[in-house]
Amino acid sequence: MIENELVSIIMPCFNAHDTLPRAISSVIAQTYGNWELIFVDDGSTDDSAAVVARINDPRIKLIRLSENRGRGIARQVALENCRGVYICMLDADDWMYPNRIQAQISVFRRYPEISLVSSGFAIVDNTQDIISARFTGNDQVQGPYSGPVSPVATASSMLLRSVVVRKDLRYEACMLLGQDSLFMALFLQGERYIRMSSILYAYSEPMSVTAMKAANSMRYVRRQACTFMSEYPREALWMWGSSFGKEFVYRIASLCRLDSIVLKRRSRTPTLEECEAHATARVQVEEQIMALFR
Repeated sequence: MIENELVSIIMPCFNAHDTLPRAISSVIAQTYGNWELIFVDDGSTDDSAAVVARINDPRIKLIRLSENRGRGIARQVALENCRGVYICMLDADDWMYPNRIQAQISVFRRYPEISLVSSGFAIVDNTQDIISARFTGNDQVQGPYSGPVSPVATASSMLLRSVVVRKDLRYEACMLLGQDSLFMALFLQGERYIRMSSILYAYSEPMSVTAMKAANSMRYVRRQACTFMSEYPREALWMWGSSFGKEFVYRIASLCRLDSIVLKRRSRTPTLEECEAHATARVQVEEQIMALFR
């Protein structure tokens, strides 16, 4: 295997002491070794930064912000410190399969015309078992893309840094939620991409997303719609209007304590093969946790 293209991994963090060992271990366990982890501690009040600092790996760059400034700024700081040909994301409460980077790099090498490759999500419970799946694709080249809504999952995507530089893209500092979705929608304008059929990312949705949080995110969906209103008026207007209906449903679900039922409707049942691949990845990451944090 040739390892010549540097991959920058962006990880913003705020008070994630409990989940960081798994997230960091999933990076160390990657089968592709030419990566850098840009870890931005967004003014954590726990010892999140200390968890990272104890790992003796020169590929990890720890940046500490003096106060909590929000994900938009934390992501932007990480972005400005990336040196890689490719950029991928990893949230501090999630983890990725050990073959994620190698698999996505392979797709880029096979299809040089694309600017982004995204994989599916494994939705995991508090024991890290897969309970549902989302965002899987068909491995076909799509685009050039046009529209106000990103067709890919941000967290499981790998993208070309050269496109970010060419378009002079930045994360919106004032958006507490949804700044990653807006960034991805702007990135994809006029670009070709692939959604992989395989799952390479484990998303801790039950621990990090509630119906009320989903409802609150709708105001930022409307902000994104306004960003594209002049370019895609019909689609953006539909996006803006439908967000009110979704917000209403999420708020009712929260009041009735139906969070899990409503959120589960966004996903599907994983296949047997996906369950087996997830179990294998989880064991490999847990072995790395034991090696780093025993």
